[in-house]
Amino acid sequence: MPATLNKSTTILIDNFIGTYFSNFSNENREQIKESVVDIADSLLEQSNKEVNNLATKSDVSYLREETKKDIANLREETKKDIANLREETKKDIAELKTDISKLHNKIIESKYDLLKWIVTAQLAISGLMLAMIKMT
Repeated sequence: MPATLNKSTTILIDNFIGTYFSNFSNENREQIKESVVDIADSLLEQSNKEVNNLATKSDVSYLREETKKDIANLREETKKDIANLREETKKDIAELKTDISKLHNKIIESKYDLLKWIVTAQLAISGLMLAMIKMT
């Protein structure tokens, strides 16, 4: 809804125009008055819009408190997330250590099996060499 000037403001505009534009015709003074009233109405409407957009102290206070609460909640969530990540990391590290230990044991078993095969092959070669020596 458009802003309108109050009656006393309109009277002030009439007096101002009558005083400073008295040498103009009535028609010109009426046009000037209409222009001034339109400008004043427009300014009033714009200032009302700006006033409506301004936050009150209680709005600012409420927003400040809500922001503080949000920040506190975020801090708590972050602390919990970090604690959970630490626990998950500890579990993952323990699991990896177990896997590494199993791999290490398999490597040892493989080396042992390889040594058995090497010793067995050496014994077979030695046996064949003795058999050849006896045959000659």
